[in-house]
Amino acid sequence: DAGAGGGDQYTCNAAGGVIGRLVGTSSAKVTATNVTNKKKVIFKQTGALKTVQYANHGGVVGQTSYAILDNCDNSADSVVFKNVYSTTSGNSNDFRHGAIVGGSQNVTIKNCDNDAHIGLSVANGSRHQNYGGMVGWAITTTVESCTNGGDITAEVTFAPKRSFVGGIIGTDYGATVTNCEFSGKINYDETRNDTVFQCFIGGISGYEYNTTGAITGSTFSGEINIAENLVDKTAA
Repeated sequence: DAGAGGGDQYTCNAAGGVIGRLVGTSSAKVTATNVTNKKKVIFKQTGALKTVQYANHGGVVGQTSYAILDNCDNSADSVVFKNVYSTTSGNSNDFRHGAIVGGSQNVTIKNCDNDAHIGLSVANGSRHQNYGGMVGWAITTTVESCTNGGDITAEVTFAPKRSFVGGIIGTDYGATVTNCEFSGKINYDETRNDTVFQCFIGGISGYEYNTTGAITGSTFSGEINIAENLVDKTAA
């Protein structure tokens, strides 16, 4: 439970069901092989964050760079991400949530499987949220021969500026996705009071930003349900 209480709040930068942060170097990549999370994981953050933060939360690994993850699975019943906070002026926090990895950079993720249901809830904030069935946020990352059979359920209320939801990757900056499959459902329920908010939702990738990436040989065989409710937040 990060950020609860008074005063300036700073969220936990990296938290995972098995490994919080896994970091190698460009010349010596670190490896995680045959790693499995079998227990329900709950990440909860409350309060107003005071500074720019990048929170990486994963069912297996929170944040990783210059690494190879091979046969890393999440067989837990569920992974739950709860962000409830108030808006802080000038704040541009970025939350990255994934059933396997929260945030990755210069990483290879292969032969990984998620069976956990992913539950997401966020309220009263102005931050970016990245949700992925495998990886929440990925830059120059390769995801290959991975499967996600877990449903993704997101409830967003008056927040954030942008939501990115993908069956494999939430936000993709030059990532390569090959021979992956998402067979679950994405149920996205949003309540907002303005037209500034944006959401990007996809069966494989919620948002693919860089043309250096590619999605090949991958399949979405599930279902996407989106419900939007526009209300006046200031009404009595």
